Amino acid sequence: MQNKTYQYLLANGRQHEFKPTQYFITYDLETVSKIVNKKFGKSSYQMYELFPLSVASTIRNKWGLKKIFFSQQDGEDFIVQWIHQLFKEAEQVNADNQYITEACTIDDTVPYSMEVPIVGFNSSRFDISLIISQMQCKDWTISNYIGSPTIAKQVIVHHKKLNLKVKFVDMLRNLQPKELKQAAKDFGDGYDDKKGLFPYEAFNTDNVYEVLSKSEPFTMEDFNSSLKKTKISEKDYQIYLEDAKRFKNRW
Repeated sequence: MQNKTYQYLLANGRQHEFKPTQYFITYDLETVSKIVNKKFGKSSYQMYELFPLSVASTIRNKWGLKKIFFSQQDGEDFIVQWIHQLFKEAEQVNADNQYITEACTIDDTVPYSMEVPIVGFNSSRFDISLIISQMQCKDWTISNYIGSPTIAKQVIVHHKKLNLKVKFVDMLRNLQPKELKQAAKDFGDGYDDKKGLFPYEAFNTDNVYEVLSKSEPFTMEDFNSSLKKTKISEKDYQIYLEDAKRFKNRW
């Protein structure tokens, strides 16, 4: 039995007070492609290499939900800025997850040293690989890594000054394979099945700032996908146009 919280509660006849982690943080990474057009041997060919474009997180604490967003507009170090903000938010999440006395103060008698969960979806193969290099710096460091060089099942990052740990995990690690839409429906509160439409193939690292800084909506042709061999329908495009009215530019 490795859970010190449950060990203490069991030893003191308070096991009925044990509770699962209630508050957590989620994250989702978007990417932009760089055209490389490299050949490997006689039959392998790489067209693109992906780089982080933006990252969004939702923080669930006892006060409700809070959203944060960082992108290349915030500077080349926007992933570092995001991790810095994650730790600030994680302080509140960590406090909210601890055991509370009848006087509504933290119960210091109950040992609690759980890492704050940072939950991604299908992130162990892709998202983590794009941001793991930013998890080592003067303020924080990787204290535990579970997985292989290509699949990160769990990454624990320790903030040296705050003495706080966050745990990056993939939601699918403990679930049967499923689509994001279904997972959101199964586990989300107030689920909304309206997913925004965005033409990620309409720009790359060479023109991302120029394309996304424009105020006019994308054209229907911008949504054509050469990778998926798909086109947007007139109905979906009209939905996109209505949604685009809420924003000053394409970012």
